[in-house]
This record gives sequence, C-alpha cells and structure tokens, in this order.
Amino acid sequence: MNRFLTALLITAAFFLQSQSGKADEIKVNSKISEVTVYRSMARESRNATINAPAGYFEVILSDISLSMIDQSLLVGVKGTAGLISATVRTNYFAEESEKESPQMKRLQDSINILGHESRWIVVQREIIADEIRLLQENRKLGTTQESIKPADLNALAELFRTRMNDLKKKDFDLERKSERINEKVAQYQAQLQEMGPRTKAPVKEIVLSLMADAAGPVNLKINYLVSAAGWSPFYDLRVESTAKPVALDYKAKVFQSTGYDWKDVKITVSTANPSRDNNRPILSPRFIDFVAYIPRKAATRGASVAAPAAAMNMMQLSKDDAEDVALDRAIPYQVNVEDNGMNVEFEIDIRQRISSDGKEHLCMLQKLEVPATYRYHAVPRLDPAAFLMARITNYGQYNLLSGQANVFFGEMYIGQVEIQPNAVSDTLLVSLGRDEKISVKRVKLVDKTSKKFFEDKQTETVGWEIIIRNNKTNAIDIEVLDQLPISKRKEIVVELQEKSGAEYIEDYGKILWNLKINANESKKLKLRYALTYPKGQQVQEF
Repeated sequence: MNRFLTALLITAAFFLQSQSGKADEIKVNSKISEVTVYRSMARESRNATINAPAGYFEVILSDISLSMIDQSLLVGVKGTAGLISATVRTNYFAEESEKESPQMKRLQDSINILGHESRWIVVQREIIADEIRLLQENRKLGTTQESIKPADLNALAELFRTRMNDLKKKDFDLERKSERINEKVAQYQAQLQEMGPRTKAPVKEIVLSLMADAAGPVNLKINYLVSAAGWSPFYDLRVESTAKPVALDYKAKVFQSTGYDWKDVKITVSTANPSRDNNRPILSPRFIDFVAYIPRKAATRGASVAAPAAAMNMMQLSKDDAEDVALDRAIPYQVNVEDNGMNVEFEIDIRQRISSDGKEHLCMLQKLEVPATYRYHAVPRLDPAAFLMARITNYGQYNLLSGQANVFFGEMYIGQVEIQPNAVSDTLLVSLGRDEKISVKRVKLVDKTSKKFFEDKQTETVGWEIIIRNNKTNAIDIEVLDQLPISKRKEIVVELQEKSGAEYIEDYGKILWNLKINANESKKLKLRYALTYPKGQQVQEF
C-alpha cells in the first residue's frame, strides 16, 4: 500500500510539473569534506544542507571534477524529502568556482602586462625597420646632369651615419628589452605551473530530483569516485644496532590532479583498488586442432559496440547513518587502522590539504617497532660484498605493500631498497646495505682446474676459493651462497667433488654455507666440481 501511494505521489508531481512549467532549481555550493584514497582512484564525499520547498524540486551541485566516474555516484538523503533520480551532466559554460589566490592573480596580471609591452616592442621595431629601409633606398646622390658637391656629400654622409646609428641603437635596445620580457614571462609561467592548474570550465554537475511532503531542512551526502588520484606506499627503515628492532615508518605518497584542491579534508588511505577486475576467473575448455591458414579479412571501419551504462546508486539514509560535519579541532596526529579482512583503511585524524598538482604528498600512516633478526648474506659469484639482512617473521600483521624504502643505519643513510611483502615466504627479507668492514673475495684455483681426455669423453675440473674476512670488533653470522651448473642433457654430467661442509641442494645447484666468523678472523671455503661431456664438444654455463 505504501509503495502504491509513493508511486501515485511521484506521478502526480510529474503531472503538476508538466502543467506549471519547469521545476524549482536549487543550486547548492558544496565542499569536499572527506576523501578515501585508493591505490588508483579516490572517493570524494560532499555534504550539503538545503531548505527544501514542498513538492517536486531539483538540486544542482556544480564544480565537480571532470575525472568523476559517473556510475559510481551514491546519494544519501535525510529529512522531509525523498530522492527520485540522480543524473550527471557536463556544464561547458561554468565560471571558475574557486577564486584565484592573490599570488596567482599577481602572476597572471604580470604576464598580461608584459605581453602587452612585448607586442608594443614588435610594433616599434617594425617602424624602425621601415625607416632603415627608406634610408637605404635613398642613398643615391646627385643626378646625371650635375654631380654633388664635396661639402654636400660630407653633410649627407654624416646625416646618414648619425641617423642609421641612432636607429640601429634603438632597435638593439628594443631587442634586448624583448629578451628580458620573454625571460620574465617564462619564469612567471613556470611558477604558475608549479602552483598547479586552476579550475576552469567545463565542469560536471550532479542533478538530484527530489520530492518533499512539506517544506523543511534536508541533508545531502554525496559520494563518487574520481580517476585522477591514488597513492603508493613508501617506507623509512631505521636500525640503531643489530641488538634492536627495526623502526619502520609506513607512509603514503598521495597524488591527485582532479582540478580541485582537497582543502581541510579528512583523508583515509585504503589498500583497496576499485580499478582492478573483480570478476572471478572462469576456466573454459581448451581445444587443440591442426593449424588452418585462413585469409584475414579487412576490419570494418567504424564498427563499435556501446557498453551499457551503469545505473546510479541511490539510498535513503536513516538518522543514525547521517554524519554531521565536525568543526576543526587541534588534536595530536593519529591514524586509526581498520582491517575488514579484504583491505585495510588508514583513517588520518588530522585534516589534510592535497593540492591538485599531480605531485606526491607524504602522509604518515604508521610508526612501527618491528622485531627482527640480523644476519649477513653474501653471493661472491655476483658481488664481492656482504649485505646485512633483517629477517622479519609474521609480517602479515603490519599490512605492508610492495614499495621503495629509505634505509638508515645509525645516523647514516644507506640507500633505497625494495620491500616485497607479496613473496611466498614466511620471512620478509630486507637488505640493510653493504658492510664495508667485511671483505669477500672469490678466486679461481689454477691448480684445481684441469682437463682430461678419455676414449670418447673429456672431463673438465673447475675449482674456486672463497675468502671471507671479518674486520669488525664483534663476531658475525653470515650465509654464503654459490652454485653448480645444472645439466640440461644426459650427455653432460656435473659432479660435486669438494664443498667445505656446505649444504648442497642438487635440484637447484645451490651451495650454502652458514658460518660464524669471530672478530678479525678469516675463513676460506673451497668449491670444486667436474664436468664430463662427449669428446670434441664444448660446453658453456649460462
């Protein structure tokens, strides 16, 4: 029964509208109050309050970014009015919604004044060029019947030289002035570009059709996605000593170029990514057949298939669901972390300002003390150096994503490393850089390298020696990796002959030493293997 009455009211409203003319339009100035930034895209939230008239009316919210994704629109209404429809349109004649900053206005005015001055210089130089051309065309003196007198010749030459010199000097000065103006204009334009783009037409507008039983206040909450925004993770890793945990600063590089600055807004950083394909993969049958060569037909020009437009999302908010806009208040920097099982949201309490300049703005998400064990790692075959590695277990609880990290050891900046928490491993390995106090060397043993020939086969013996020296004042634990080549043919046989107590994983050809080296101590490791293959053939490692 209620649905029937609602439908009847809406029908009556449209009938009255068609009889009386266009519905009342209420233009609302709304500001972005909250933003949820995803890995790519962001969700902007706007709040507005209107005094709704009784009956049918339309609400127009302008100054919406052109990067808005229309089908993502979500509208909530609280009050005496009900939502009938919501549409999005583009206004190509909208004026600038946000006033330019005084600095931007001064820069633009300076560019305009210098532009006028530059054009006037062009006109002056054209006049000078015409006068110079006139002097050059009238340099012929005297006539065929009467020659010019020497005194007159000197006077005319002096006049020509003086006037031409004066014109050339003026033209030179004007050229230099023009160059200086162009330099200033370039500087002003670069500064304007550095300050970010200004909001100009066209813009998008959200048009809401509502029906109210009686006049009264109505609260609107608008949510939608914009494509020109996102964030990427970034970390600072600090290690005071190998006896202390890793201090990890988890940051977000937030960027946006929607055309509108996010001023004094509540920022939430989410690990979700709405732009990804969320449809489950469906395995279809695979077939095999003989190859049939069919002549390719030319593609038909202009053929296209229009994708169905997604419907607008509309909802009616209850009193408990509606959110009031809170006043600014000075509070300590705090981030609330919420994990819903599929993604994590970092809600920053302090309101932020993110300019629409496409640049990365750092936002702190978490400060963590991460327990870690430390061990040195060396692969002499690839790099004669020892790297200090932090091993972090149970790292899933920190909600880390793949990204770059600045590494600091003590007060020294080590460099940048890549954090890869998506690796299929129960331990997250983080390289803390090279330790110059540990020497690593790998040399080929000439006396262990030989080649022998048999009836139809030949055997080549290869030997290596690895030397690790600890020049530190304390003992170290280090793992040293090397490898044996893996044969891809049964005619080539690889045989390990000496490994100095290393662990050997035959399937991967991996040689691993786990060593403890005391202060100012050296250890030598030997690796020797034989390659047997048919006589007259050559082999190579790759």
